[in-house]
Amino acid sequence: MDWYSIDIINFILLFLLLDFFNGIHNNFIEKKLKSSILVIMVFVLVGSTVCIATSFLLVTKLFLLVIEMLIIMAVFITKMSIHKIMHYEDIEEGKEELFGNKRIMVLVPHEDDEINLMGGVMEQYVKYGSDVYVVFATNGDGDERYDMTMMGYVRMREAIDVLSFLGIPESNIIFLGYGDGWDKKRCHIYNAPQNEVISSRAGRKSTYGLNLHPAYHENKDYTYSNYCEDVKQVILDYKPDTVFCIDYDTHNEHRTLSMTFEKVIGEIIKETDYKPKVYKGYGYRTAMGSVADFYACENIGASVERPYEDDVKLYDWDNRIRLPIDVLSLSRYLKYSRLYKALYIYASQHIVESADRIINGDKVFWQRRTDSLLYRADISVSSGNKEKLTDFMLLDCDDLIHCGNKPYDGVWHPDYGDEKKEIRVSLNSEEYVDNIVLYDNPSSLDNILKAQILFDDGTCIFTGKLNHSGTVVPVKKRIKSFSIMILEFEGNNYGLTEIEAFSSPQNDNPVIYKIMDKDNNFVYDYVVSSEETVFHIYRSNNRALDYESTVVKCDNPKCSAALSKDNLIIKCPYGSKCQISLLADNILLDRVLIRNPRMFQRRFMKHWQRELNKITLKKTICHRIYRLIKK
Repeated sequence: MDWYSIDIINFILLFLLLDFFNGIHNNFIEKKLKSSILVIMVFVLVGSTVCIATSFLLVTKLFLLVIEMLIIMAVFITKMSIHKIMHYEDIEEGKEELFGNKRIMVLVPHEDDEINLMGGVMEQYVKYGSDVYVVFATNGDGDERYDMTMMGYVRMREAIDVLSFLGIPESNIIFLGYGDGWDKKRCHIYNAPQNEVISSRAGRKSTYGLNLHPAYHENKDYTYSNYCEDVKQVILDYKPDTVFCIDYDTHNEHRTLSMTFEKVIGEIIKETDYKPKVYKGYGYRTAMGSVADFYACENIGASVERPYEDDVKLYDWDNRIRLPIDVLSLSRYLKYSRLYKALYIYASQHIVESADRIINGDKVFWQRRTDSLLYRADISVSSGNKEKLTDFMLLDCDDLIHCGNKPYDGVWHPDYGDEKKEIRVSLNSEEYVDNIVLYDNPSSLDNILKAQILFDDGTCIFTGKLNHSGTVVPVKKRIKSFSIMILEFEGNNYGLTEIEAFSSPQNDNPVIYKIMDKDNNFVYDYVVSSEETVFHIYRSNNRALDYESTVVKCDNPKCSAALSKDNLIIKCPYGSKCQISLLADNILLDRVLIRNPRMFQRRFMKHWQRELNKITLKKTICHRIYRLIKK
């Protein structure tokens, strides 16, 4: 082989080496070196050394050095251009009332579910100075594909790293330390006798944590009474203003925590005067198991509901509460998103591969009000178990492991042959009641088709078919007692899972305002396709917008914005961008960036947005090496 052939091989090897170092940069170096200049200097040094050391001919050495410098300059310019147009500009302010000065608790079953449930929202609370506490019910040690004796420790360490990265101190992380999965030959801990010690799938029988971060109660027996006690006690110890908890997903540990949480909240609000705001949300159907839609178009999309086959339809999608996401968690390029980087740290779970499902322009929750007047009312029934009517639990299940049993065991239903089918409610004193809410059996086969509510003043209200998400019956008067009678029904297990009465139409929640596009996607750093675009304004709880006190400001004289009924009309000429601020009584409600890029920049943006995200989501060798090292 002559020297020319050797130099050609060296030339090819140089390109491979540069590509390899680029992969190393993407996975490791960019986490260590904040300046791109330093990264480029490393590339130049390594490439130059390789060129000089391995080439024989001076001409080849010079040629390789020139080619290398041109490649590096092209990469540098491209990276800087991509960095500039792919990052969202953080101009958002004015969310202090919504996110500031609060004590927040996030209750999830596994280490990574906090991202599924609250990713992008936790960071907002941290940003505005609230205390955020994250409670993990299990140690995530039940995956039989891995060494279950070690997996719990791995996942706990990853959770500490992830939450520290998101600004939540380790002191605010609580591991209850229970098992993830139980002996299938027997029963799930949720259905076990209260004080019977149960063995987890990993073979453990008591709670555990890390050496330097022990469990909430270390070495506590795996019994359901202890599980309930710990969930209840951690809430009472920290007394958060607001609790976000996982809801009834397909995973049994999600279901266990969801139902146990509702059970203990029911006990707390009956036994004490403490009434936190409660929000439930999903880890699968609106996050990890939702649509892979991260930038299916130019702008970020909203969460999409995608129920699994065995999910229970419990909530009305139109009644969801939508919380805006921290801008740093969003980006046109996945790898620039802070949420993507957080998911990457959960190396053991490969959850980063679902980043395009998890990261959306909003997070979706449903509020469970804790201020019902009926928790301390005197309730009697013509037959059946009256305790199920005011236990705060919308779902219950007598057998989680031996499947096929839907969570319809928390329903009050009258005995067969009961002709009255009646519930009688007596309040402690005469109260103003704005509305009564009746929750039908979640089963689609067992429904109340007609009911009558008879009040102590002799008036009555008839309902039509009740729905599972709660039928709101307007009352708007003072009453001391009332009765509910079932008049028409279908199925054998018809009945009510919960009844509530409230003195106000809505709980005392801060109102959320967010500018959104015609497809109801929240707007942050938004690319328009025409000079005039119509937007709308999202208002939580269907609150009306006071147009007399509301103004819109635009920072660019070439652009304009105006309110017209429920529409926000923004004009942004070709090649321009502007900040739009929505204010009411001089209080900032929302601020967004609108841009109408020129054709070249738009095409450049679309191309890199599509190609880079596609490459990022592939299971590359570098990803696999990274996961092995993290393990």
